[in-house]
Amino acid sequence: MFEHNYQVFTNKEKYYFVGYYVGTLRDKNLLAAQAEYRCQAMKRWGLVGFAGLGSVNNTFQEININKLLPSYGGGLRFKINRKENVNIRIDYGFGSGQQNLYFFIAEAF
Repeated sequence: MFEHNYQVFTNKEKYYFVGYYVGTLRDKNLLAAQAEYRCQAMKRWGLVGFAGLGSVNNTFQEININKLLPSYGGGLRFKINRKENVNIRIDYGFGSGQQNLYFFIAEAF
């Protein structure tokens, strides 16, 4: 009657937990929320700040709101193609006892 999806969530595919090493947080259920603020600093340069909370657990019932892991940081954006709105992104994120530097081309929105 019910089909179970046993996909293992990691912080590798979508970077839900920016600031944590890839593969550090692995389990079957994910609860995550992240907010981001972007502003245009100059014609082609932008700044971003982000913060989030999340948890991964074997079952959804094991998720404890009081034990959510923090994620926060900031970054720079450089518009390499104004016509197509394509950015080079450099982000620095912090997690609980971990930190990472990220390089991307393009953005989700």
